[in-house]
Amino acid sequence: MKRLMGEIIEQAKPVKVSTMTYATHKEFFIALVSICEDLAIDVPFWTSREDRLLEKNQVVLLPLNNHIILRISSEDLSTTLI
Repeated sequence: MKRLMGEIIEQAKPVKVSTMTYATHKEFFIALVSICEDLAIDVPFWTSREDRLLEKNQVVLLPLNNHIILRISSEDLSTTLI
């Protein structure tokens, strides 16, 4: 199981946060759409490039306009200590 987190970053500060869990690639996209709906933003274009960045860095930054960024991060819950 993994946790997908979406954050609206405005002037270097998080202003809105939404999280969803997922297990499969299909569920990832459902989680991404749900997070975007919760944050009241359009779903960003998501390609294999973003997939690779998320897998490698656990975070993808997508500019929405001049001072607002959508930060998408993923965390593997099976390796998270409780």
